[in-house]
Amino acid sequence: VMVDLNPGSIPGVSAVAGSIFGGDKKFLVESCGDLVLVDMYLSVGPEDDLGYNEALEFYEEFDCFMSERTVKFKVFRLDRGRERWVEVSHLGDTILCLGDNCTFAASASELNFPGQGNCILFTDQFFHDREDDGGSKGNGIGVFDLESGSIGPITSYEGYSESFWPPPAWV
Repeated sequence: VMVDLNPGSIPGVSAVAGSIFGGDKKFLVESCGDLVLVDMYLSVGPEDDLGYNEALEFYEEFDCFMSERTVKFKVFRLDRGRERWVEVSHLGDTILCLGDNCTFAASASELNFPGQGNCILFTDQFFHDREDDGGSKGNGIGVFDLESGSIGPITSYEGYSESFWPPPAWV
């Protein structure tokens, strides 16, 4: 929805697009003048469960021993004219950065970023907890590559973790 707050008039509310269902956590990001919705999918359970919940009761009994982890993302761009969200399969040179209290988009080439664009950097406690060195360079940051669909800790991507040390404020 969009809230219209014109001075001297009654605030108006209008729908700008239908809802996106699925995913577990949603982020809004402004990217090159477009409004982008990022849908994060989470899983709770052992790392090798691949998101299957055949034994949900088992997981509920031991939920205090498991941590939530991000397993994939879907990205949508708002088509204002058609009033709908359109799924995006490629971000070009753009990197989306998602934190709990901050989201933004940046150009990989303008930042002289060691990697390419077309990825999402995000905070994720699952990766922080797994760091053998106390999380000094990983600091709970994951990387999702839109082209391959691969996801992993930032330390798995050469040159990335050095760009985020010390950790930026959005982490």
